[in-house]
Amino acid sequence: MEKLTRAEAQEKMQSGLHCSQVVIEHCADQLGLDKETVMKLAAGLGGGCKHGEICGAITGGILALGYKYGFTDGPTEKENTVLPAKVNELENHIIDNHGTLYCRDFLGFDKGKPEGPDNMPRDDMFEVCFGLCEEVCAKMDELLK
Repeated sequence: MEKLTRAEAQEKMQSGLHCSQVVIEHCADQLGLDKETVMKLAAGLGGGCKHGEICGAITGGILALGYKYGFTDGPTEKENTVLPAKVNELENHIIDNHGTLYCRDFLGFDKGKPEGPDNMPRDDMFEVCFGLCEEVCAKMDELLK
């Protein structure tokens, strides 16, 4: 699997993709998934589900983990252990490196609230997203092995 670079993430996001789509598209080949389908599934997760909640790059990764380690008929003991452990590893990696999982904290802007003196988007606010996509994709390469 080729590593996703920051420049590739930037190109994809500047073309209109959300961070969640960048990550799930990266994981699709490893999982044997149709890219168009998974990118549609992840489309609503960008911007912390449009409300500044958990970063879309992280939730895109969680979708991929759910596909690989999830279940459909109630979890076996192994499934009930492996998936939560993988999700925790991804989330803890981001918290350890950034102190948060929340889009609004990464951006310094809450997309779920009206713009105003205390909530104004910056021209460069998405710069952090490119690096987060790169970082989450690298971590996903480890977690999906």
